[in-house]
Amino acid sequence: MNFKRAFTIIEMIVIIGSLAFVFIIVSQILMNSVKSSRKMTKSNGVEEGGSWVIAEIRKNLLKADVYSLSCPTGVGSSVTFVSRIDGQETSIVCDENEGLIASVSAGRSVSFLTDEVKVSGCDSFVSCDLDSPIPVVDFSFNLSIGDRSRGVDDYASRDFDAKVVIRE
Repeated sequence: MNFKRAFTIIEMIVIIGSLAFVFIIVSQILMNSVKSSRKMTKSNGVEEGGSWVIAEIRKNLLKADVYSLSCPTGVGSSVTFVSRIDGQETSIVCDENEGLIASVSAGRSVSFLTDEVKVSGCDSFVSCDLDSPIPVVDFSFNLSIGDRSRGVDDYASRDFDAKVVIRE
């Protein structure tokens, strides 16, 4: 008798099942990698946005005439001052409805945030200690990016706090 050697149907099922199992494991690893990358991108966007806002606030307030500072009693959503450089009245404003933190001067508004970054916590954005020997302005806000309803890998949020010492 002449027998040809070939795979049996059981061997084929075992091979196909093993390959499917390996494919599922590899696809899960790749999916987790994509989700982690997306989460990291969102987190970096929030971090960069917050760093930029704090730098811009500091840059603006370092130009302020300390005697012209107009701060809210307690905490508030804006601070106003006159610039020592150009004499213009400038306000730094946090507005959740508009989704911005901005510098407003001479009727012109310059937002410190991109469209995809959202701000919250504007009701306690700024507080001042102008009675101390060294005037200090405290800022506190929350930035977020993405859509929370789409899951944790598509959303990032962070609280930011900064102190700016006003020089005479």
